[in-house]
Amino acid sequence: MSSRPTALTGGCQCGAIRYSLNISKDEQWPTNQPPLSTSASYKEYDSSSNVYRSFCSSCGCSLTFNYKDKPEETDLYVGTLDEECLVGKKIPGSEKDTEHGVVTQREGGIGKECFESGVNFYCENAIHGITDLGPGHKFYKMDQDGTAFA
Repeated sequence: MSSRPTALTGGCQCGAIRYSLNISKDEQWPTNQPPLSTSASYKEYDSSSNVYRSFCSSCGCSLTFNYKDKPEETDLYVGTLDEECLVGKKIPGSEKDTEHGVVTQREGGIGKECFESGVNFYCENAIHGITDLGPGHKFYKMDQDGTAFA
């Protein structure tokens, strides 16, 4: 039995917007769009001439990034994915005290697949075992000169 999720699930921070996208065992990623616009809290804005983004108007959580010339593609912000969907289920009894706090082993999750593209991405906080292991260049939010840290 695979520990890979059969759906991408997530939402905004306040819970006003939730989504679930089924992934068949034959698909790498869902082929349908997230039904985010069904929520009254879902809002979109033009962030540049060819890009629009969406957010929850109740809590301000960023949700998606879309190119206007690629309406069939929607990029979900990784922070909107549910914890278990992203990093997997906690393995009971695997907790270990470390200098950075308690670390728990996990099984499953789709997070590592999210970062296999090798493209650049920007982050303020790394997700241990996910964003710090992916290929490509990573940039801190505050870096003005574009210097990658990896």
